[in-house]
Amino acid sequence: MADLQTGLRNHHQAVEAFLTTAGSVPAERWGQPRAPGKWSAGQVTEHLALAYEVNRKVLDGTAPGPPAPRLLRPLIRVLGLGPVLRHGRFIPGSKSPKVFRPGPSPAPPTVLLGRLRTAVEAFERRRGGAERRGRPSLLRPLTPGGLRSAPGNPRAASPRPAGHPRSTRAMKQPASALRMWR
Repeated sequence: MADLQTGLRNHHQAVEAFLTTAGSVPAERWGQPRAPGKWSAGQVTEHLALAYEVNRKVLDGTAPGPPAPRLLRPLIRVLGLGPVLRHGRFIPGSKSPKVFRPGPSPAPPTVLLGRLRTAVEAFERRRGGAERRGRPSLLRPLTPGGLRSAPGNPRAASPRPAGHPRSTRAMKQPASALRMWR
């Protein structure tokens, strides 16, 4: 439970850092992509808000579209999510699923930052409620070790020792992605 609480605390700090950094992006740069084919700071913020909103709907059982077939979910998790967690970044050249893609012109910063904060808070409330009802396997922290140590996995490897270089490799800090717009 301590690892979960540490993960939640780190997550909350990363969200706060992102909101602070995104809030410091000048208004005239908010809608400008950092390079051709890249998203603007506003679009990145909208993408994150969409991700929290959709994932809360997944927890509620009201996600848009049909879910992946039950037999394919472990394969999707290992092949799609595994490399992202192992390397701490998304697969180069990959595109975000349509449901998570922002619109072409972002809303003003106050609107999107408020939307993101609301989405994160709603997701965290929903996540906490699911854990209290005994659904930790659905909501366990996603770490490289978590893929191998899934509850009920007969092939689960023993967890890596604390000092192992890939024991808790984290995703890049999301706030660092916005520093180039300041």
